[in-house]
Amino acid sequence: MKGYKAFNKDMLAMNNIKFEIGKQMHIDGPIKSGPIDGNGFHFCTNFEDTFRFVSFESNVLLCEIKAFGKISHEYCDEYNGYYGIYSCSDIILERIIPREEIITMASKLPEYRLKRFIQTYKLNKEELVEIRKIILNNSNLNKYFEYYQLDNKEVFCESKNIRI
Repeated sequence: MKGYKAFNKDMLAMNNIKFEIGKQMHIDGPIKSGPIDGNGFHFCTNFEDTFRFVSFESNVLLCEIKAFGKISHEYCDEYNGYYGIYSCSDIILERIIPREEIITMASKLPEYRLKRFIQTYKLNKEELVEIRKIILNNSNLNKYFEYYQLDNKEVFCESKNIRI
């Protein structure tokens, strides 16, 4: 099964396991996806969903992966719309996806997925310009962009000029 996994710049996952491109990794035990009692190598089928599992930094690495062996899809976060979260017993990182390609991939997302991307992926200055062009005429996405990317915490507040 193909999917995506995100890492910090040192290729460390959340559990501090070091990964390498092209290296097959295996984990024993029952495979179950989930944040509390999960076991296995977690990955997502939607690339933008991986970023919620790494800190909001500009040096996050996104990899295409091949998952095999035992695969579990027992966990979803229906409240936030995350359904493609899996865990597997065996994984190979096939390649690191360049940031330019990530932005191209994001530009083709439907609105609900682009919203999650904007919320979780730290854009650099050039990428801010590119994504702003994509969402220019979408006031809903612009609010998320302002809040999560430009740190404008007032964008979701009611107007301060309301008279009673």
